[in-house]
Amino acid sequence: MTTGEERSALDDLRSLLASDLSGVEPDALYAGIRASELVFDSAQQWTGRLVAELRRREIPWSQIEAATEVPKSTLDRRAGRIE
Repeated sequence: MTTGEERSALDDLRSLLASDLSGVEPDALYAGIRASELVFDSAQQWTGRLVAELRRREIPWSQIEAATEVPKSTLDRRAGRIE
């Protein structure tokens, strides 16, 4: 996903989730789910890049875990997604 696509997906999600979902057509809900999953995938990659940089600097896992309040197992998975 490009930065423009990410921005558009986030804007669409904000708008959709700010609305009364009971009146939203299923196709719009499907599109919202697709956008959410795209953003989620990108967010995992972003987290992985940041974690990888902290690890490259030899910052201990325990310090990263405490500072982010994210379990080490999650952080490790994210860092493993770096291509």
